[in-house]
Amino acid sequence: MGGEAVRLYARQIMTTIRNRREFLEIATGASAMTALASTSMARPAGARSAALRRAQGIPSLSRDEAFALQAQDDWFSTVHTGRSVVRTSQGMVATSQPLASLVGLDVLKRGGNAVDASIAVAAVLNVTEPNMTGVGGDAFMMIYSSKTKKLEGLNASGRAPRALNLDYFASRKITQMPATGMEPITVPGAFDGWVTLLGKYGTMKLADLMAPAIGYAESGFPVMEKTAADWEPEVPRLELTAAAASTYLVNGGAPQPGAIFYVPVCTYDRGRRVSDDRP
Repeated sequence: MGGEAVRLYARQIMTTIRNRREFLEIATGASAMTALASTSMARPAGARSAALRRAQGIPSLSRDEAFALQAQDDWFSTVHTGRSVVRTSQGMVATSQPLASLVGLDVLKRGGNAVDASIAVAAVLNVTEPNMTGVGGDAFMMIYSSKTKKLEGLNASGRAPRALNLDYFASRKITQMPATGMEPITVPGAFDGWVTLLGKYGTMKLADLMAPAIGYAESGFPVMEKTAADWEPEVPRLELTAAAASTYLVNGGAPQPGAIFYVPVCTYDRGRRVSDDRP
């Protein structure tokens, strides 16, 4: 069978077969596993393959021709299994949490820009991934403006408390920064960074961007597997503080994957106190 005949044959069976195994069974008259295991072994096709060939009027190929066809028509052999690359021409949001990504897409669909979406996403991540850094920490941002063609950076890291000076550490014989307690905590800068960024580049109201995060905190959200795995090792540390334990532990432990988790402390006055102005 010549090359053109092989291509015509391929088009004929491509419209009728459903998977790679079925293709090899129809083409060679042997099971796919047998053909791949040894080129010296030839078996009659099973009843299903023979019936398919007869019903479709498809001639049999030699094994060499079948594998030549497979090599030429790589329409299936070059497609790797797994998740496809995400491509779009309108907009994209990439986060570590599907719910946060959906919120960002919704902001874009409502006419918001990338800054609006980023702030809404960051707020949702604060709720759905409480083990990560959040509004009580720092934030560093890079913004590219298509209008000005400029790339700008924003350092929203907090400063150390004024009273936390060298004498404080020396009087307590602290020679290195502790990993826990109040000493390593800076004045939170993340939220002020959000407000700064929104004021310069955003288009939506802060209250509207905070609403999805408040909704998940109040109504609950399903805990993802990775978040649950990161949560579990922190249980002993959370148990040391009554407020942390009552907020972030469920029956004395970390929530399991799929569990609906609520953060009522984040829903202060149901978000009515969210303002677009700094205090």
